[in-house]
Amino acid sequence: MRSEVIVDLSYPLSPATPVYPGDPPIAVADVLLNEPVGFNLKRVSTAMHVGTHLDAPRHYFADGAGVDRIPLSACVGRAVMVRVAPVGGIVRTADLESAWNALAIRHERLLVHTGFGDRFGTPAYFSAHPGFEPSLFPFLRKNGIALFAIDLPSIKYGTADNAAAHADLLGAGIVIVETLANTGALPDEFFFAAAPIAFEGFDGSPVRAYAIVG
Repeated sequence: MRSEVIVDLSYPLSPATPVYPGDPPIAVADVLLNEPVGFNLKRVSTAMHVGTHLDAPRHYFADGAGVDRIPLSACVGRAVMVRVAPVGGIVRTADLESAWNALAIRHERLLVHTGFGDRFGTPAYFSAHPGFEPSLFPFLRKNGIALFAIDLPSIKYGTADNAAAHADLLGAGIVIVETLANTGALPDEFFFAAAPIAFEGFDGSPVRAYAIVG
């Protein structure tokens, strides 16, 4: 009998969860509190790009599709992960391609472990996270990647160009998942899920990302 392990790839959400600089923190209030017998009900106010989350085309394009229109087939299924150490603050495409070519099996959902996720909860996680080279985009297109997931808070080219990176991937319909946790616990290949909440027309959504290994 095959043994399977579920690896949680999401950070818990609470008012203490760190958010990208300039984004509003999570606010929680009790709407209904009925003790000792009854119902509890909370109200939550949050940006959609907090903790482990998914970006929709609407995040960058005013007329882009919202998370409710992202195909679940892109967000759920077999996936692979590559481990690439940044060099000088950059995840080099040549290193990504080398790790990709070394995989015994490949899927359209690609996770990248840079090791920078270990800094989650520190200011450096947001202010000094690595970027990618612009050649990342043709690499993803060439290999038919439908979902690109990272242990970083955002995807950017170089040290600062978040806009072009998001425009390229989201414009091509590549789903972006950011701020993954526990990627170091994953093997090369596994079942992956990071489905968004079906908020109609929303630019993004927190996700409970996880992997089933085995």
